[in-house]
Amino acid sequence: MDVVLSAEAKDLMSAEGGGVYVRSHEHHCGRGGPLVLLDVVTDPPPDADAYEPVLADGVPCGITATRPTSPTSSPSRSTASSGAA
Repeated sequence: MDVVLSAEAKDLMSAEGGGVYVRSHEHHCGRGGPLVLLDVVTDPPPDADAYEPVLADGVPCGITATRPTSPTSSPSRSTASSGAA
């Protein structure tokens, strides 16, 4: 994963110090492919020690990923369409 920071984010980190923590969440929904959402925070999360340290344009960052979530439970097509009309 490459972390790319905007000029504004780099300025903020330079002025206030600290770093950026990025957590990705992979979701699967319907028939589409995976959708990856990102949570980005500047305050260290409780599990900050579990993040992989990286530098992005000289700014310390931590990155981590959560396991994929399952699709929303719903009746299977075979069950929904197996009833006689």
